[in-house]
Amino acid sequence: MRANELRAAAFNALALLLLAVVAVAQPARQELFYSAEVKADDAKRIHFTLEVRNPTGEELVFELPFWAPGSYRPITVAAFGGPLAITSMEGFAAEDGNGKTLPVTRAEERRFTVAAGKASVVRFKYTNNNPGASANNRSYLRENAGLIDGPRSWAWLHGAKEQPIMVRFVLPPDWQAACGLERTVDPLVFHADDYDRLVDSPVAIGLMDRWVQLVRGVPHEIVALTAGKENATEVPALQDMVRRIVETTVDIFGDNPYAHYSFIYTPGGGGLEHLNSTTIGTANPARISVPGTRGVTAHEYFHTFNVKRMRPTLLGPFDYTQAAPVDDLWICEGLTSYYANIVLWRGGLITDSEFAATYRASITGYESNAAHLEQSPQASSRGVWANDTRISYYLQGEVLGLALDLAIREGSNNRFGLDQAMRRMYRDFGGYYRHGAALPGFASADFPRVIREVSGVNVDSFFANHIRGAREVDWNRYLGAAGISLVFSESERSAFATLRRTGGTELPAGEGTPLAKAGLRSGDKILAVDGKDTAEMRDALRALGSAAAGAKLSLKIERAGAAKELDIVVPTAGDISVLSLAEEEGVVRVAAVPQVEAFAKGTLHVGDVILAVNGHKSTDRALVQQWLHAVAPGSEVTLLVRREKTEHTIRLKASRHLQRRVTSFDFLPTATPRQLAIRDGLKTGSTTLAPAR
Repeated sequence: MRANELRAAAFNALALLLLAVVAVAQPARQELFYSAEVKADDAKRIHFTLEVRNPTGEELVFELPFWAPGSYRPITVAAFGGPLAITSMEGFAAEDGNGKTLPVTRAEERRFTVAAGKASVVRFKYTNNNPGASANNRSYLRENAGLIDGPRSWAWLHGAKEQPIMVRFVLPPDWQAACGLERTVDPLVFHADDYDRLVDSPVAIGLMDRWVQLVRGVPHEIVALTAGKENATEVPALQDMVRRIVETTVDIFGDNPYAHYSFIYTPGGGGLEHLNSTTIGTANPARISVPGTRGVTAHEYFHTFNVKRMRPTLLGPFDYTQAAPVDDLWICEGLTSYYANIVLWRGGLITDSEFAATYRASITGYESNAAHLEQSPQASSRGVWANDTRISYYLQGEVLGLALDLAIREGSNNRFGLDQAMRRMYRDFGGYYRHGAALPGFASADFPRVIREVSGVNVDSFFANHIRGAREVDWNRYLGAAGISLVFSESERSAFATLRRTGGTELPAGEGTPLAKAGLRSGDKILAVDGKDTAEMRDALRALGSAAAGAKLSLKIERAGAAKELDIVVPTAGDISVLSLAEEEGVVRVAAVPQVEAFAKGTLHVGDVILAVNGHKSTDRALVQQWLHAVAPGSEVTLLVRREKTEHTIRLKASRHLQRRVTSFDFLPTATPRQLAIRDGLKTGSTTLAPAR
């Protein structure tokens, strides 16, 4: 061998030796391996293990989440309510790689510290002894099937939430596992890029049926948790529904952000969205109904883009340790409800008449809730953590989304719609794409700004009145742009509408109440209303409360031991009657001030304590509410209130308060070419320039 070759060989040998020394000197990389086990002889418990190989410290801290993204409330045993889920977790323990017990300290309810010492392997273990027996779209476990809900199940290692994770399922014979996690060659072993992705992937386990189809070149799996029952689902119809929903939604956003997706149908109702999957409750997973599941399927799939990627700042990456109130759930959930209707309409899964019927019912529901004039969509969104959602932000976003879309189309001559704004929001504030990292979320002010930048339409007044505020909506102003006619039936509010149902036998008709003004007295017993016997006081109050304002009623009463016939007219309540009072012991506090004419001057404030109404004093909330109901349109009322430490006298004049119900939502056959262009844009997503007026 030549000298140069000898030197080269010696150099290479030395380099290999140095690399070996460096490799030995460097500590091994920390790795995370999770597992969940269901034993064949015990289908009531799930056993979890979080194995840390080559831990970076001698003390490891593990924690279980307090809340679940998508539900915006603490995690409980049942899908909604019941004891906190942490109470069903037991057996928290740790061991090293040789099975030697390691000390575990429970510092807080959900936080555990393991004294690992020099151990190269640490296994943190615990058992869920009540995964949920009642099937739903969240956690449950039955004899032949179940659902492992991520936030309820998986602890995280402090300082390691961004590390990749392997997870393995140990299940009874013939059971399978299906989820949105990345697959491996082993059908029971999956991979997650980080803890957020692991916890966001519910796992269906048990006996199931599965079908996969390619939509736009991407595999979409349908999973039916049948628990071994013979499947009678019309699979082609179900697959066609899924295909239409996926294609229509992808067209709206112009992107498909995942490599695969799973639709998991479980027993129960509702649904919950995830990055690469959704769980959907259905009456019978062995006979999935297309009409019965199309709405929730469209809603949950649309969430793949809106909220799982395009989202408020606090909704990802997540802080699982505390509440995350945001103002924008009306966007996350409400606009998703709006687009679920649009997706079904554009995808040919509902007809024009079905779309119209949906909005006839939804706008009626919105208008019939008095809180639509007192709690804005932003306030409703923010109030969910405080259990103070008096009107649903789902419903608010659904109906206002339609109005907003039409306002943009009308203002831009149909060159733009809400689609373009959603697409821009998705691009600017989304994340978890296949081709990039997550982006920061949006702030409330970003949405109207983006609409203006994309379409040139200024929607500031719309947001001031109907998103940050709660003013009455001029529906025909917006719907008329598409040649849609909305007709209301209107009725005045009955002063008896909210009579407290009492189990007593004597009438609570105190001075100044609507009952007293109608001619009744405290102590009266109502024996019959319009000839119908009312043996119980609650029956009498129900009959009075259901009567329309202005109706004439014939009463048979007992007063001071003597029978008496009494004809009354149901009094009409003014708009002061919709004032919202807080449920608070020993004090009558203003919870919200409706945006109606009586309160337009803003002299009454949220938080004011009402001390007297027209000189009548009481700390009984129900009685004060009755006094307010007694203020008829055109009448004045004087309130004595305490604001902080100061008393104020406030004089208000009641106006008419009309309750509205939608009687028709019709696509006018006489619509102009301009209206037809905008209507077609709404239905198809087109942005063809509308003709001039």
